[in-house]
Amino acid sequence: MIKKYYGNDSVVKAILQDKAETLGDKPFMKFRDMTVSYRFVNDTATRVANGLLNLGMKQGDHILIMLPNGFEILYSWFGSAKIGVVEVPVNFNLKGNPLLHIINDSRAKVMIIDHQYLDRLESIKDNTTELQTVVVLGEDSEHAALSKKFNVLNFDALLESDNQIPDVLVKAGDPATIMYTSGTTGAPKGVVQPQAFAYNYVKLSLYPVSDNPEDIFLMENTIHYSYLPLYHTAAKYVDVLGTMLANGTFVLADGFHPSTFWEECTKNGATTAYVLFTAAFLMMMPPQSTDADNSVKRVMCLPLIPEIGEFSKRFGVDVWTCYGLSEGSAPFIGRVPEKLKDTALMGKAVRDDIDIRLADQEGYEVPSGQIGEVLQRPKTPYSCMLGYFNQPDKTVEIWQDLWMHTGDLAYRDNDGFYYFAGRAKERIRRRGENISPESIEKEVNTHAAIAESAVIPVPSDFGMAGENEIMAVVVLAQGEKLEPADLIVYLESRLPRFMIPRYIKFVTDLPRTATAKVKRVLLQENWSEGEVWDLNLNKADVKK
Repeated sequence: MIKKYYGNDSVVKAILQDKAETLGDKPFMKFRDMTVSYRFVNDTATRVANGLLNLGMKQGDHILIMLPNGFEILYSWFGSAKIGVVEVPVNFNLKGNPLLHIINDSRAKVMIIDHQYLDRLESIKDNTTELQTVVVLGEDSEHAALSKKFNVLNFDALLESDNQIPDVLVKAGDPATIMYTSGTTGAPKGVVQPQAFAYNYVKLSLYPVSDNPEDIFLMENTIHYSYLPLYHTAAKYVDVLGTMLANGTFVLADGFHPSTFWEECTKNGATTAYVLFTAAFLMMMPPQSTDADNSVKRVMCLPLIPEIGEFSKRFGVDVWTCYGLSEGSAPFIGRVPEKLKDTALMGKAVRDDIDIRLADQEGYEVPSGQIGEVLQRPKTPYSCMLGYFNQPDKTVEIWQDLWMHTGDLAYRDNDGFYYFAGRAKERIRRRGENISPESIEKEVNTHAAIAESAVIPVPSDFGMAGENEIMAVVVLAQGEKLEPADLIVYLESRLPRFMIPRYIKFVTDLPRTATAKVKRVLLQENWSEGEVWDLNLNKADVKK
């Protein structure tokens, strides 16, 4: 049975130490052609921790970590955790002002960065405010100019420190990580996660969600395969810590390669794997008679694709899905049923340490079948964020009536399954009806000429508070043409009248965050710019 942890024993530092002592030389992580044991990871992290102490870092200080997937990103995370230094993971795709925002907003004085990203730091170095020391992984000779602004040293210097366990008491409620949101509705906010957050986040994947002891995603001794970047909440906590808690082995890939995905999984003996945002690409691969002859038993899939049932049969895997957020843990999980009602499935609320409510705009619980905002309230300490860093007003805003308001909308069916229905701030209210943008996008995107779309609320002519008109921002497939009036005709057979967009705008691409989420706030701010087609002015063109 997978061991459970409580209180201060549930922090990353304590879990890593316990696993190193009990599992020793068992392989913990494989990357490329190298495998390291639980003991080696722990010892190396201890050296990094002492190296950071030698730099003058102390418990509660902040450290930026901007590294690609590999062993060093784990050594840096675990090393920071051992001395209570607050880790600030940085998306390695960032550059310019988005990168500068996180560097300055986090108030970190030390940054560990891979040499391939130094040019990005060099371009903004004169505008950094509190960063003092830069630790470079790899060759840094081409960026000597950084030493005029910062104290620069090589990552190897940290590894040369001793492996004497630092005498630092790290408690469950101490700050552990500042995880920056993707900023879909404004500048990214720093989510301060406590030391016990990681364990509480991954629990749902480790312990049975029913009376069946095998009804879990990460089985004991799993070999888990993932290509996700380790600056991401799900990757850090489910992939890394989840595998560790399951006494398993974590296989980290350089990236996602659909043509060799199953081959790589099987070569490494993987029994579980992530297929986040990639199931559709795997389905596009030419079918082979050996598709189901792989070692994987379970995959975690987000989002679910319409062909998910066919996916499960073709590749011989059980498909699971879940829902989690950086601010408030992971309350939903579930095995995808054979007869799936809606690909927006989030799973079931099976945890007994979190209260969940779907609420209307007044905070009252809505009945099954109706859409409400997901409210969350922990019954276990430190399973939610401590707050937004340096933004107490935003922290107060998300907590109302002693509930965390996630901003996510969902509905629950009579079987207890929850389904995602969009973001509350993106929800459209038109003619007294509450509308999920995703429900319109789903129909728009079925048109053969359309590659993708984003549906947004825009101001109503009536000037009424809470009343919107609907705009569809559309990207055409390569080489395709489409008249707005023809799209309206297409949608009228698929949507009720109050969901038909009034405005249509064609664009070449949609603005996105570094994590590929559509920046709807930018679309809303600039909705009237460019050529906008208005149904009210062109009704004569709509011929049924």
